[in-house]
Amino acid sequence: MADPETGGGATDPGVRVPRHQARWKFAVRFAATVGLVWILFRIVDARAFLEALRGADLRYLVGILLLRPALYFVRAWRFWHLVEAASDRPVSPRIAMLWHFISLNLGTFTPAGLGEVSLVYFMRQRGFGAGPTVVAMVLDKVITLAMVSAMGAVGAVLYLGLDPLWLAPGVLGALVLLAASEPVRRGLRRLRPEGDGSLSRAIDAVDPIFTFARRHPLALALNVGAAAVQSLIFTAQIWLGFRMLGSVVDFFGIFWLSGVGRLVNMLPVTLGGLGVYEGSMVLLFQSLGASAEASLAAVLVPRTLTWLIAGVVIAVFVWWRGGDRS
Repeated sequence: MADPETGGGATDPGVRVPRHQARWKFAVRFAATVGLVWILFRIVDARAFLEALRGADLRYLVGILLLRPALYFVRAWRFWHLVEAASDRPVSPRIAMLWHFISLNLGTFTPAGLGEVSLVYFMRQRGFGAGPTVVAMVLDKVITLAMVSAMGAVGAVLYLGLDPLWLAPGVLGALVLLAASEPVRRGLRRLRPEGDGSLSRAIDAVDPIFTFARRHPLALALNVGAAAVQSLIFTAQIWLGFRMLGSVVDFFGIFWLSGVGRLVNMLPVTLGGLGVYEGSMVLLFQSLGASAEASLAAVLVPRTLTWLIAGVVIAVFVWWRGGDRS
C-alpha cells in the first residue's frame, strides 16, 4: 500500500514468484537505488545541502510534524468511507482507520503487496468480508492515481511549458470512461467465460468497482474531494520544508509539480522509490526557482518523518502481536 505520501514507491502485486526471480529483482532494484542516490548527490552540493539543514528554522518543523497525523487521518478516513459504502452496512471507523494505518505502514518497507494482504486479513478477522475491503483499496488507488495524474498534467502544462493541447486526450478519456462505465460493465459480464480462469477472475474483480461507481456516485465524489485535501496537506509539508530553509516557493507550483514526481515514484524501479522520487522533485522544483539543495532538503524532511513513523509502527505492531501470541 505504500505510496509517495507514505515514503515508498508502488508495491508489487501479491503474486508468488520463484525465489531466484525475487532475488534478481531485489538485486536489480538495490543497484538502481544505489546508482540513483549517487547521481542525486553528484547533482546536489552535499556541503551546501548540510549547511541548509544546519541553518533551518525549526519552528516550521513543528508544522510539518502536525501535518503528518492530518495526512494519515485523511488517508484512513478515505478507506473507511469507501469500505462502508461498499459494505452497505455500518463499519466501525475506529477499526477500519486503525488497521488501515497499521497496514499502510507495514507496506512501506515490505514487498509483494503485504500491506494490502494484511489489511484484508485484519478486516476479515473483525467480521468484514474481503470483497468490500478489496473494492475500497482498489478504488482508493484509482482515485489517487487519477488525482496525481491530473496534478501532473496541469503541472507539466503550467510550469514546464508544454502545449495545453496535451490535456485534451486525458480530459476526453475521463469523460468517456465516466459515460461508458455501466455499458462496459454489462459488456464484460456478457463476455465473461465460464469457469475460474484468469480472465474470469479479472472481470469478477472489476465488476464490483463499476457497480460501486454506479450505486454510490456521491460517495465517490466526496472521496475525490478528500483526495484533493490529502494532496494539499502533502503539498503543505513540502512548502513548510522550503520555509524552514528560508526559501519562498510558490505553493501551487509545488502542488501541481509534485503530481509529476509522485507519478514517477510509482514506477517500481528502486527500493521504496528511493532516489527516483527525490531526484525528480529536485529537477522539477528548480523550475520554480528553488535551489537543488533546498529542494532535496524540503522533500527529505517529511519523507524521513514518514519512514521513522513507519518504523515505529512496525516495531510496536510486532511487539504487540508477539505479546498476544505468548
